[in-house]
Amino acid sequence: MEDLRNIYCTCTKHSSRPQAKYASWDPTQFIGKWVKVGFTEKLTERVEHLWVQILVVTKEGKLHGTVDNDPLLNLDVKYGDPVEVSIFEIESCYDGKSVL
Repeated sequence: MEDLRNIYCTCTKHSSRPQAKYASWDPTQFIGKWVKVGFTEKLTERVEHLWVQILVVTKEGKLHGTVDNDPLLNLDVKYGDPVEVSIFEIESCYDGKSVL
């Protein structure tokens, strides 16, 4: 579970957003890295930004990985769940040493 001191709220105007630079990357460059993606809570439509470790890329360029955070909101995913991510949803990318 994430240390609650590391968690804070941001307004929608200042929260993370998908970054166009990642859309130009070869999808295979994300394998073994973590990408930050927004997940929406269905009832409130609040967005929580979670890290997903990318494990596989399909021929169609879809990224498949597992959620690497414990969500605080009531999302349809939890830590360790498999998810599919579009390259156009990526807000940030981390290689284990630095944000790219």
